[in-house]
Formats: sequence, C-alpha cells, structure tokens
Amino acid sequence: MPRTLSLTLALALALALALPRTLTLTMTRYSITHAREADGLSAALLHEIDLLQADAEIETTLLVHPHVFADDFVAFTRYTQNAEAWMRDEGLVDELLP
Repeated sequence: MPRTLSLTLALALALALALPRTLTLTMTRYSITHAREADGLSAALLHEIDLLQADAEIETTLLVHPHVFADDFVAFTRYTQNAEAWMRDEGLVDELLP
C-alpha cells in the first residue's frame, strides 16, 4: 500500500478536542495540532513527515488542524500547494504522496 500524507480542514473542533493528541489505528496515524498559525502547522507537518520516514508501519498520516485556516479555504489551499511543492523539491513526493 502506498504511504500517504493528508492535510484536512474538514474535522470539527469538537471532534478534535474529543480525540487524544495522537491516535494510530491500523497503520493510519491521526495527529491533532492545536497550532494557531501556519508556522506551528509547518512544525507539526515536519514532525509527521519524520515519523512517516522512520516508521514503516505507519502508512498514512492524517494531520488535523482545527485552528489554522479555519475560516480561509483559499489560504489553506495555497498552503497545501506550497507544502506539496516543497515536498517535490525535497524529493519526498514519490515516498509520501499518492
């Protein structure tokens, strides 16, 4: 199975607060960051990339960020595009993106 990294804005804050900070189920890791700015989200993203590279049993990471870009989908899309471009530049696309 390919290892994937997904960013999502879709989960509600109530769900994020109800789950533990990290949860791993059947090789899918759910990680919640309570960052409120893009820099904090970037730090969480780098941490999750490191974990994906270090642990072959984690196939997918879902990074939940209920506070960053919560009301600005255009900024979220721009951030995601920039993150994917950085991953391409670093040679991570074949390893981490589907």
